[in-house]
Amino acid sequence: MLEGNNQYSEADTRTAALASVAAYREAMAGFADMRTLDIWYAQLPEDQLMAAVRGTAADMARAAKGKQAKKEAKAAKKAVEHGEKMARKARTRDSLQALSKLGERADGRYQIISQPPVLVPARDLAATYGVSPEEIGQVIRGQFRAYRATLQLDELLSRPVDQDLLSGCGELVLGRGQ
Repeated sequence: MLEGNNQYSEADTRTAALASVAAYREAMAGFADMRTLDIWYAQLPEDQLMAAVRGTAADMARAAKGKQAKKEAKAAKKAVEHGEKMARKARTRDSLQALSKLGERADGRYQIISQPPVLVPARDLAATYGVSPEEIGQVIRGQFRAYRATLQLDELLSRPVDQDLLSGCGELVLGRGQ
């Protein structure tokens, strides 16, 4: 469990884990009654998530009796503050930020930047693997088509990405935990 990595007791981490599993199970049951496209776009709005976190912290503060309960209520308040901080940080991130880090404009189109050894576009892999970018693209397109062939018709018809949009590919090396 998470005890030892934070201020929460083993009982609290167990309660949180069980609540997470229950919420997941309920969400999956709800998704079972939804169409594929509705599931694709399902989300938990930030305001609903933060309201639930704040409500839990308020409940803990109201129920706090004794030293340990007050400590847990204080930790819950700190968790709310941390959640709000992370939400503010997340709002500063978007796909354009990722594009500015991972792409560059060349000949009027965006392409993957080259940052060896971490990020190597297909056009630069030929020297390493002896395979042309076109051959790499064909392999990836073939894998994508093979994947699509495994989908049921309703999934194919409701996928937001229902056409081959591959315009570039590359090799990205990620560190542990990413």
